[in-house]
Amino acid sequence: MEIGGAVGGAVAGAVWSANLLPKLQTYLPEASKGDAALIFGNLTIAKGFAEGSAERAVVVRGYQETMDLLLVVAVCLCVPLLPLSLGLRDYRLDRVDQRVRGRVIGRVAEVEGGDGGGEVEEEGRGAEEEGGDRDVGEARGWREWWRRRVDN
Repeated sequence: MEIGGAVGGAVAGAVWSANLLPKLQTYLPEASKGDAALIFGNLTIAKGFAEGSAERAVVVRGYQETMDLLLVVAVCLCVPLLPLSLGLRDYRLDRVDQRVRGRVIGRVAEVEGGDGGGEVEEEGRGAEEEGGDRDVGEARGWREWWRRRVDN
């Protein structure tokens, strides 16, 4: 799992746990308030109430309000990331010697000189196949990538 997914899961779990059970305890009819923990802990029980019943309406309301809160939290956490991501440096990974040998995304890569210190070449693809006037793997940026995608 990635760090972002782990943090997101932890935040979502905390929001879910802290909000759904109190909402169920608040909204459930008096006869069903004792079952709030069971309903919270078991989706099958939560879905088992008849359509149109007061308990079903409370469960739907509690889930909806909790999901609304999760959406607000997610948007608030994403807003500062967008401008920060625009400020990231463009690392030219295609120009970094990554000392790759063996299979590289479906192709066999060979290292010149055999000592791991050369450049990576892709088997079966050369400058002629890529357009003739540029090196294999040369990055042109996202605008160039987009222009090539739209033109084709």
